[in-house]
Amino acid sequence: MHRLPNAINLAFAVATVAAVIVASALDGDATRLVRMVCAGALFGLLFLLSNFVRGGFGMGDVKLAPSAFGMAAAASLTGLGIMTIVTFVGAGLAALILVGLKRATMSSALPMGPWIIPGLVAAIAAS
Repeated sequence: MHRLPNAINLAFAVATVAAVIVASALDGDATRLVRMVCAGALFGLLFLLSNFVRGGFGMGDVKLAPSAFGMAAAASLTGLGIMTIVTFVGAGLAALILVGLKRATMSSALPMGPWIIPGLVAAIAAS
């Protein structure tokens, strides 16, 4: 079974909020904070709703999504787009490869967290 510990999610969320608040204060641009809150709420809600669908995202991914996508949006809207593309295309390709190699089936649980993190790194690098 795949697990993303609550302690890691909580530490990442606190660090994300603190970093964005400091960045907003240093550059005097509150729009970073607004983008973070809006993107975090949107992706958090989407991931949470998918959790109720059979085969949807796990709770670790649901808890990671708001802070990760929020941080990408705080960096830039372009970064948020890049993160979304890298995350979902990467996860989709990995799933197709695993199904093709018969290491997973169409109903297998596949973790999204390992694709959220490279997506976030790509978003920050591009911003």
